[in-house]
Amino acid sequence: MTTEQIKQILVGTSVTLRMIAENPEYQKIIKSETFNTSNDLTLSDAIQAINEIWDGIVNHEYEQALNKAEDLSEQNNPFI
Repeated sequence: MTTEQIKQILVGTSVTLRMIAENPEYQKIIKSETFNTSNDLTLSDAIQAINEIWDGIVNHEYEQALNKAEDLSEQNNPFI
C-alpha cells in the first residue's frame, strides 16, 4: 500500500465517520441514557485522531521532501 492510498483511506474514513455522526438515528442513539463508551470517547474523538494522523503523514512527507532537496542542493554546490 502506498502513502497516497493510506491518506485516501484516512480521508474516506473521516468522511464516513462524519456522515454517521450527523445521522439522525445515530444522534438518537448517543442521546439515550443507555448509551455509553468505556472511555467516554465519541466519533468526534475518532475523527480528530484520524485527522491528526493524516496531518502527521503530510508533515512527514514535507520533511522528507525538504531533506531530499537540501541534500541535492549540497551535492550540487561547488563551494561546499
